[in-house]
Amino acid sequence: MAISMYQASVPIFIQFLTSLSALLDKAAAFADRLAADFQHAMKVLQSRHSVSSGGRGRVEGAEVRLLGPAEAPVFRLKGFCRFHFQLQSASPAALHQLLRTVLSAARPPSGVEFTLDIDPLNML
Repeated sequence: MAISMYQASVPIFIQFLTSLSALLDKAAAFADRLAADFQHAMKVLQSRHSVSSGGRGRVEGAEVRLLGPAEAPVFRLKGFCRFHFQLQSASPAALHQLLRTVLSAARPPSGVEFTLDIDPLNML
């Protein structure tokens, strides 16, 4: 019984692409959940800041801006698919407080890693 190239190779590729798709879905869901956690923490910290400043609004430079999640410019690097977040603020203390609040509770699903780079040299 002869076996064709299709029968020998396509099922393996389908299995690989299915598992890769599932992993990408887990990573994207984690990135979305992390973004929602950042948004919630930013609202909580801003409301605390408003109350502590006597209702006068935010203190100069305490605003934090969240960009992302977005696919990294080089999406696949060294076999990893990557997403980027960027947090911006004129106040390093506001950034550190936000990161401590969110990342202390962040638990990536199995197969998903995340790293934190403060003052990255490039955004690739």
